[in-house]
Amino acid sequence: MAEIRYEVRRGVHLLAAFLHCATTRRAVALCPCHFSFLPFVAAAVLTLTACSSDDDSTPSTPTQAPVLFQVNSVENATSSRSLIESKTPPSSGIDYSLQTACSPTGLGRKIGIWADYSIRQTDGSDLVFSNIFNNTSLTYQKRNDGYDNPQEDWNYMGDPLYWQIGGIYKFRAYYPQEQMKSLITTSASATSFVVEYPTATTQEDLLIAYNRVRTADRWIYYFGGKRYDDPNFVNNFTLQTPVPLFFKHAMAAMKFTFKFENHYNSTDNLTACWLENTDPLNLFANTGVMVYGQDDDHPETITWTLSYQPAVGNKMYEWVSSAPPAFDNATTCTAYSTAASTGNQYAQNDGFLLVIPQTYRGGLRLCFTTQKGGSTVFSTQLPEATGTDINGNTTSSAPYAYAAGKKYTYNLVLTRTDLKLNLTIADWNVRKHSDEIIF
Repeated sequence: MAEIRYEVRRGVHLLAAFLHCATTRRAVALCPCHFSFLPFVAAAVLTLTACSSDDDSTPSTPTQAPVLFQVNSVENATSSRSLIESKTPPSSGIDYSLQTACSPTGLGRKIGIWADYSIRQTDGSDLVFSNIFNNTSLTYQKRNDGYDNPQEDWNYMGDPLYWQIGGIYKFRAYYPQEQMKSLITTSASATSFVVEYPTATTQEDLLIAYNRVRTADRWIYYFGGKRYDDPNFVNNFTLQTPVPLFFKHAMAAMKFTFKFENHYNSTDNLTACWLENTDPLNLFANTGVMVYGQDDDHPETITWTLSYQPAVGNKMYEWVSSAPPAFDNATTCTAYSTAASTGNQYAQNDGFLLVIPQTYRGGLRLCFTTQKGGSTVFSTQLPEATGTDINGNTTSSAPYAYAAGKKYTYNLVLTRTDLKLNLTIADWNVRKHSDEIIF
């Protein structure tokens, strides 16, 4: 039997909890229900004291260094990855950053974080303290209580968590917390969390991040924009360094633009737009269940299970504009970019439609109406080739996919008798498109 004692230095409270461990010495979860405060809060110090000579626990040494965070993107270690947000028009070229989004003077949003702490036992098993951060909020603002992050303005809610030497910390985070937390299952932890994402009703730019720190030798999973197995990885991490959270996009994004052919001098307005499934054997899904994280060997594995696929002919992502945007042979307009009388939730991301990452076999049809066309419905099939596989790698052969972290822009050019279509593909944080497919 091991005595686990929490000594709270900021007060005079002393609390001891006794855990009875099974002879197998499997992981023991310290649940929030045991205490009315966040485990390891303030300068809480964990000590493991053997109660008998056959106890096989390994002690953990406290420090006076608080856990700090820095929010980065995978591609750029010095600034947050660009977001899709509705505050600026697509033509502005302005991307919202996580700093702006999570600032009280910006969008006022938050990041949610889980953290676990594990200690390796002499028999090779791990003693695990789960949810020492339990969907704790992280925002870009000063605390002004003497416990500010001295290097960044990223601060979490509640008392500081202080490093313990000898074990391993796991951190898993997501954005935006308030908008997504109702879609995350109650079993979420630093090891894995599950999201059921209905894109028909929710259009949030879901970002996810993971990191792990081994305190004994200051080993870290991600640092300086690189993962530990990258040949260019340089580890300058110390316990006084903020833990980097390298966010990436969990969703794929589509955009649809319209214009007339150069020598076709005409003007019209886009009044409505939607997608339809056309192949009953290859239905596109608008709802999926995402599992993020499998185990310590596969901590960043993302698995999507398609859970709802509208039947052939049913409208998906229908958008009927309240202020139909104009287009001509020189001016391009973008669907889903203005307020709508139907489908206004799809007009919140600067014309980007957020979709479930999935394999695509060519079963989608884009339908639209224009002011001059009246009730006439124009349509075109979206070809099978997307230019990427499910992992986001460039490919020119099937199976194709809409991949997480990729933007797919379909450009429609109307002629006197027909329409032309091309597709450009880019990483999410690239403003200009890097690849083009002409159909």
